[in-house]
Amino acid sequence: MQASGSSCNADGFCSINLQFASVPSDKRLVLKQVSVLFTAKTGASVLPVVLAGGATKVLGNPGLFPFTEMRVPISRAAGPIVFGAFCTAAAPCDEWLVHQQVEYYIEPGSAPIVVPSADQSHLVPIFTEATVTGYYVPAS
Repeated sequence: MQASGSSCNADGFCSINLQFASVPSDKRLVLKQVSVLFTAKTGASVLPVVLAGGATKVLGNPGLFPFTEMRVPISRAAGPIVFGAFCTAAAPCDEWLVHQQVEYYIEPGSAPIVVPSADQSHLVPIFTEATVTGYYVPAS
């Protein structure tokens, strides 16, 4: 997995795109589980995690919608946490967690992308982890 970019929108929310390896050209990836753990300062507004990357073909046109996405609920797992320079006693942090079963398909040549988001004023530049679990089937 690699961070393929981060961005902030006009509403003040920032996201990081965590992209996994591309699916082989002769396979389809069936995702069954997604897990995400990230840290934000206590009081953060956190959006549901986006799972994306499954190419679609709508009415036979693969360019009409280049990918689908699924929103996965996220929960505050632990807090307040104090450690290091980023999460101090004066500004503690919370850990946010997704551990969700899914049924999500990634087409050949596409890559799974997991996108956690939080408001810009509560970001902590440490420890974002994501795992996806699934299996390949023939792309026929």
